[in-house]
Amino acid sequence: MFNFWIKPQTIHVDCFTHHAVVYDNFRIDTASKYYPQGLKTLPNKVQVKVSDHPNSKLLDEFRTIKLCDGLRDLYKHGFILPSWCDINIEMFGDNKYNVAQYNPDFQFGFHPRELYGQDLFKGYSHIKLLSPWLLAEKTGVEFSWNPITWDVTQNLSNATILSGVINYRDTRGTDVNVFVKNGSIVRWSAGDPLVHIIPISEKKVKLHHHLVTQQEWEKVKVHVNQRIRYSNWKRLKAPPAPSTGKCPFGFGK
Repeated sequence: MFNFWIKPQTIHVDCFTHHAVVYDNFRIDTASKYYPQGLKTLPNKVQVKVSDHPNSKLLDEFRTIKLCDGLRDLYKHGFILPSWCDINIEMFGDNKYNVAQYNPDFQFGFHPRELYGQDLFKGYSHIKLLSPWLLAEKTGVEFSWNPITWDVTQNLSNATILSGVINYRDTRGTDVNVFVKNGSIVRWSAGDPLVHIIPISEKKVKLHHHLVTQQEWEKVKVHVNQRIRYSNWKRLKAPPAPSTGKCPFGFGK
C-alpha cells in the first residue's frame, strides 16, 4: 500500500559560475521568487460594467487572472534563469545585429540560417546568449525549458526564446537561444527572468550555488563536451534496440 506520508525524493542541481557579480546578484533561483510584480499588485477581484451603454451604471464583480490556479501553480515548480546583465539587441538580419550591454565579459553567438532552414521563423534571425551558468545533476532527470510569458511582455512580439527538453547529467550549458524579429530592438535588464526550467518529475528541486574560478568553471564545462557530442552521448548510453524480427518479450523463439 502506498504511504502518503513519504516525502518525494529531492533533485539536487548544482549551479556554477565564475562571475562574482552574477553569483551575488543574479542567481538561478526558485520560480516563486520571480513571480511577476505586475501580478502581485493586481487585485484579486475588480468591478466591471455589464453594459457598454453610456448611461449604464450597473457593475459586476469578476476574479482577475491573479486567482488563476494554472498561473499560480506554474510558479510553484522549477527554477528560473535570469538575465545576467543588461542586454539590448538591435536585429538587422542573419548575423547582422548590434548589441549594447554594460558588461563586455559576456558573449553572444548565432546559428546560420542553413542550420534551421528557410521555413522556420521567417523574418526573424537567431542569436545565442552565452550564459555564465553551468548546471549539473547526477540522476539524468529531464528538464523542460520554457520561455517566460508573464514578465518582460514588451519583448513577446519581437523575440522568441526557444523551448526544449534537456538533462544536466549529460550536458552542462544554459545558453539561451533566441529568434529576434528583423528590424526590431529587444531589451532585458539584469535580473529579468529569461527561462523557466521545470523538472519532468514530481520530485522537489534543491539548488546549490557555487562560485568557482574560471579554470574550475572550464573543467565543469568540458566534463561531457570533451568526450562526445551530447546527442551521440545519449545514444551510446541508451539500451540497445531489440533485433528486428524477434519479439522483445521473448515470444516466437
